Amino acid sequence: MEPYTITVPATGDWLNANRRRNMHWTKDRYLTALWREAAGWAAKASDVPALGPTRVVAQLRVVARRRSRIDPANYAPTAKACVDGLVDAGIWPDDSADWVEGPDMRLGETAAKPADEALVLLLYGQPCCDGAHTRHGHREAA
Repeated sequence: MEPYTITVPATGDWLNANRRRNMHWTKDRYLTALWREAAGWAAKASDVPALGPTRVVAQLRVVARRRSRIDPANYAPTAKACVDGLVDAGIWPDDSADWVEGPDMRLGETAAKPADEALVLLLYGQPCCDGAHTRHGHREAA
């Protein structure tokens, strides 16, 4: 099965588990909101329908200077914010283990320049019923 693909352009600094410990909470919340909103808009612009239970693979697409010793797992906070944005867009009713497996962090293709950096979300799931976010007792997507 071919995955659905949603590419979320890097809209600001990446959320990194190592740096997050020392980041002021206001900057952390700001960056989380940026990534979440960017993912929501990317999902709405895609042809991805509401999905049933889905395995998510998150691929970091970064420039070569950042790839030398990168640890993809450190970027899980970025992927979490993006998954929340997909929930906001109505891909799933929530991001509990009933609906989302992962995200599994991987290093993806090399970006040609910093402006091309992105988080590429590969969604391995089957389409669910129309309006899954309301049929399953959850709020309407924004």
